[in-house]
Amino acid sequence: MASQKRWSRTVGTRRGNRIRVYEREPGGTLYAAVWDPERRKYTQTGLGHRDHERALRDVGELVRLRESGADLSGPLQLGTMVARYLAESTHTRDGSLKTAHYMKGCAQFATHLMEWFGPETPVSQLTPDRMPEYAAARRSGKISGRPVGQTAVHTDLKLLKSMMTWATMVYENGRPLLDRNPLLGFVVPKEPNPNRPVVDGETVEKLFAVADRVSPLLPLLIKLMDWTGRRLGSVVNLRWDDFDFENKTIRWRAEHDKKRKTWVVPMPKEAERVLLEFRAKHRVIGSALVFPMKNDPTRAVSRHLAADWLKRAYRYAKIERPKGGLWHPFRRKFATERKFYPLRDVADAAGWKDVGTLLKCYQLSDEDTIRAVMDNPKPLRRPGAGQR
Repeated sequence: MASQKRWSRTVGTRRGNRIRVYEREPGGTLYAAVWDPERRKYTQTGLGHRDHERALRDVGELVRLRESGADLSGPLQLGTMVARYLAESTHTRDGSLKTAHYMKGCAQFATHLMEWFGPETPVSQLTPDRMPEYAAARRSGKISGRPVGQTAVHTDLKLLKSMMTWATMVYENGRPLLDRNPLLGFVVPKEPNPNRPVVDGETVEKLFAVADRVSPLLPLLIKLMDWTGRRLGSVVNLRWDDFDFENKTIRWRAEHDKKRKTWVVPMPKEAERVLLEFRAKHRVIGSALVFPMKNDPTRAVSRHLAADWLKRAYRYAKIERPKGGLWHPFRRKFATERKFYPLRDVADAAGWKDVGTLLKCYQLSDEDTIRAVMDNPKPLRRPGAGQR
């Protein structure tokens, strides 16, 4: 029985068709307890939100349908699963809100899946033996109208598998939308030779030299991207009160972090110098954005505008920009240049929660290091080794 501090309501009057909606913690996520007549026990499931009125409305409709004897069974169709996933799966497993940009991408990827398989196809029929045919059609451009690489195919099939997993954990009428994930155990193929370009130091200096011709904000943006190793979205959303010049730290806010984690890390000396010079020149203080839009100072520079700035800088510097990346090669540069330091320290410095991802996708090998490995049977002394 719920205490007075925890909200709880029961919907339905007929025994065996009552649904109890409740919260386990005051103000927390809502749950529903539904009687399953076949299993002869209550099935409890999380509703994924805290809206009392919405919960009562939804379970009330379910009670009405069950009392009317409507057939609520039937195979889950791909179009239904996609629509419900995009509408209801708005948070990650740790409770973080999925961004609008991410959900827009999911909708686009799901469109390709429905165009090939058909929205009325039962999800249970989307078995592993049908995936190679989809992959071939997607890569050839038969689905979207243009050829794509293995990375795009991987993204589509990974989303499909994620939606199936989600459907097995969403209950209606005491049963999951999908009894089992037909792709359970299926390994989504990856690109064997992914393109992961890295920008070098000489290129960064040439871009910095022409940055003022593009925008007065671009020189600072290039320096911060180069010296912090952070993602573009985190950097362009920085505010001046995120910099603590007394303690020489930078606060990276969770709402602009891919993993939704707040980080407070030391401020690079080079970045501190450039920041102080910029602040003195432009006289900005307080919580103002470091990179505001020209026509709306309350909004941060968009990733599209930042991408356009960098493309123009490449043209002005007469440098061929790397294929397959614009700002992200700066992040790989940061990781690769610091690969002699402990993985955990590099990960915490630039915001990787998983050191495996850092090692696999960002710290790339180079000819000088490989030659040192071949020519020196004993490992070289790491920076800082032996110091106290």
